[in-house]
Amino acid sequence: MNKFEKLISLEEKQISPEDMQFIYHCLTDEDALIRCQAVSFLLYPEFKNTEKDIRLLLSMCDDPDALVRTEVYDVLSGFHDQRILIRLQQAVLTESDELARSYAVMSWADSASYFPESIRFLQDYEKKETSESCLFACAYARYQFHDTGSLEKILSFLNSKDYRIRCSVVNSLRYADENDLPVICQAFRNCYASEKTRAVRSTIEKFFRFHNQYVL
Repeated sequence: MNKFEKLISLEEKQISPEDMQFIYHCLTDEDALIRCQAVSFLLYPEFKNTEKDIRLLLSMCDDPDALVRTEVYDVLSGFHDQRILIRLQQAVLTESDELARSYAVMSWADSASYFPESIRFLQDYEKKETSESCLFACAYARYQFHDTGSLEKILSFLNSKDYRIRCSVVNSLRYADENDLPVICQAFRNCYASEKTRAVRSTIEKFFRFHNQYVL
């Protein structure tokens, strides 16, 4: 069993101290795919919110591989620490990779929602952004701040020509405010009726299975 296969196998079991040491070792592996897979484990309860793990994640924001940085930004959404908020703001402003930057925006929003005054940063950044995926992330961020009209803005991205953004819309609203679910579900039904991409249809189906009180 190679390193990648071993990391995958750990998803199905209780993480032992020996497994933790193996994961830490993989975070510095020369193979970006292994680093990417390993960093996802830092959200597990065995790791989460320790000082060591926060320092590791902050340092990995400078990983040379964009996919690793994307995964790191995604994992940072589960941590609520002022240092992480500041580092994600830096990533939002300096990250050159569009996908990674959009993840940085969304993770920043998850952290910044604990610091309401941070919306000023979003307002300034949004005026300069042109990437569709990052503008979608800004709409998500506004929703986290309960900004008027933000849900309608998110749902408007169901009309994106990029199927990955349409999938992101569905995934981003899995834990939406319960009061918004009737509107969200109707928008997803309308999308599903005309959607031809299997990935998007599958994502919508998973959403309705998760919210099984609503019928597709």
